[in-house]
Amino acid sequence: MALSRTEVINAALLAIGVRPIADPDERSEAAYRAKDVYNTVVRSELEKYPWFFAKRAVRLAASATAPLLHYERAFLLPTDFIRLVELEDRWVFDVLRGTPNVDPIPTYVVTDRYVHSDFAAPLGISYIADLTEDPPLWTPLFTRAVTYALAEALAFPLTKSDGVTERMSRLYDKAVTAARRSSAMQQPTQHVPDGSWLASRRS
Repeated sequence: MALSRTEVINAALLAIGVRPIADPDERSEAAYRAKDVYNTVVRSELEKYPWFFAKRAVRLAASATAPLLHYERAFLLPTDFIRLVELEDRWVFDVLRGTPNVDPIPTYVVTDRYVHSDFAAPLGISYIADLTEDPPLWTPLFTRAVTYALAEALAFPLTKSDGVTERMSRLYDKAVTAARRSSAMQQPTQHVPDGSWLASRRS
């Protein structure tokens, strides 16, 4: 069952033996510390891996913003952008079927809120979206990984115990490994088209 933000925090607090909170905005040390690290912990976990449930695909129009030196165009990234997964120069990579339509891409660079490239518009990308405020969209295994990541971050400040902190670290390692394995199994198989390099290898 999907959890709310408060329920995720409370799962982490219970894991380290701390009394649950009623609201992240309440006046308690546990609520204060959890609220302080929650967004950072969740965004960090989202950024670490190309989670299948968090992938989105869009086409970007060229921006009026001047591109970086050596690039022809700048493309404004989505407001919920966390991490680039795939970039193509003609159309969107189908993140559900996983079939790229073009040969491997040339260079590009992501800075601030833009991706700079020589590609023509519209620029198709797939990316990891910021689902920090949407725990109901997380998978159960990702939720478990976030719970232990949050528990590890809160363990020493709230319990002053190295042992509890180390135990949460071990549980996190197991949880995130399981979550990544599950996500990888749901990724579509990518059928790479024959490009010039592959054709030359076969000739």
